[in-house]
Amino acid sequence: MRLTIYIPTFQRPELRTCLDSILPQLTDDCRLIVSDNDPQQSAKPLCQDHRILYTYNHLNVGADANCLRGITSASTEYVWVLGDDDIMLPGAIEATLDMLQGQDRIIHVGERHGEVTFGFDGTTAQWMESLTDKSMIVASTLCSMNVWRVQALSLYDGIRGLDTRNVLCWAGMHTKTVRVANQPYVAVGRNHPFPFPEFGNSMERYLLGYRNSAGTSSRFTMREANHWNYTNA
Repeated sequence: MRLTIYIPTFQRPELRTCLDSILPQLTDDCRLIVSDNDPQQSAKPLCQDHRILYTYNHLNVGADANCLRGITSASTEYVWVLGDDDIMLPGAIEATLDMLQGQDRIIHVGERHGEVTFGFDGTTAQWMESLTDKSMIVASTLCSMNVWRVQALSLYDGIRGLDTRNVLCWAGMHTKTVRVANQPYVAVGRNHPFPFPEFGNSMERYLLGYRNSAGTSSRFTMREANHWNYTNA
């Protein structure tokens, strides 16, 4: 078994649609975990399929910490943390398993994802340099768009980025290789409830750290790609 699909959730009826998009695609090479942040286990009735490993937190630990649980919950080589209001398009799991060939990070860009680099396969620094609009580095860090090699993730860096609502990307800041899917495989929800009052500051810090870790000299910009990503996603 190579891939863990981990869904952190909290009182989100859209979870049913998310799960319905995943279950028909499951193979023996991946496992599905739902982590309910509601101590009242409100998501449990939606997780009765025997292929779903349902867990819940006895206290609401917050969205960030629930995402970070995905790192420690994964006993497989790779982990995919998927938003509970997002859906996998047909063929997503099969395509992902085919791409897991030792890369640190697999990116699934969405249909409205601005500048995309479909089919890219190389180092993180090369991918960053290939983008004309460097705000794509922020836009593609949406958790649902990424599959991570567990050994390439740093729990410490994830904790350091707790205020970003993007902790998995902080945890993967030092990943060295990246591969981009040949086509979109994720449809992103449109009703994200979380405010991001510190978005600008936290993402500027993230971009600076990412640039330094990847060894690229390019100047980053913050433009419409990340505005769409965090406002409309």
